[in-house]
Amino acid sequence: MCSSGPPKRKPPQTHRTDRVMKSKNAFVRASAALGVWALAVSLACGAPLAPRAKIQFLESLKRQGFEWPIEPAGWTVNFVGAIRSGGVVYKIYQCQWTDPHPLPGGAVHGEQRFVVTAPHGRYVGAYLTNADFRAVRGRDIEFKVAKKDGDRIHFGRHGPPERAWIDGEVEQLDRGRPLGD
Repeated sequence: MCSSGPPKRKPPQTHRTDRVMKSKNAFVRASAALGVWALAVSLACGAPLAPRAKIQFLESLKRQGFEWPIEPAGWTVNFVGAIRSGGVVYKIYQCQWTDPHPLPGGAVHGEQRFVVTAPHGRYVGAYLTNADFRAVRGRDIEFKVAKKDGDRIHFGRHGPPERAWIDGEVEQLDRGRPLGD
C-alpha cells in the first residue's frame, strides 16, 4: 500500500500483535532516520525511475543480452516490488515502451514487459503481457484480470516460472539472447 508517511500505531490487541507493531514501527523509524522513507514509498508505489537511473538500468540489461529496443526514449521503467523465493530476492520492474518515432498518421507501437532481476541487477528474464498490473504480493505478480484468465505469475521455490498463464495467454520467461549470438 502507498502512503504519505509512516503507518499510525493501533492500540495493542494481543501480546504477539504488539510485538509485530513495535517491530514495524522500529523499521519505519530507522528508515526515516536514514532518509530512505520517501524512496521506499515511491518505489512501493511504482514510481518511474529517474532518467539517469532508467538509462543505467537499460544499459545494464543491454550488456546482459537484453534484445529489445534499447534507446531510452520511449521507455518508462517502474520498480513495482520484490519477491523472495528460494532464499533469493528478485526485483520486479514494469517496463513499457512506446515507439518514440511513429510514422505520421500511423499506428503507435509499443509493448509492456515485467523484468525480473536477481541480486546485483543480474537479468533473469521478462514476461511480455498487455495485462494491467495490480500489485506484487507475497510471491505473486498480480494483474487486473479474471482468475480463470490468469491473474498472476507465481514464483515457486526455485524462482520465476518458465511459463505463466496471463490474461488468456501462455507467456514464456524471455531470458534474452546470450551475448555473442
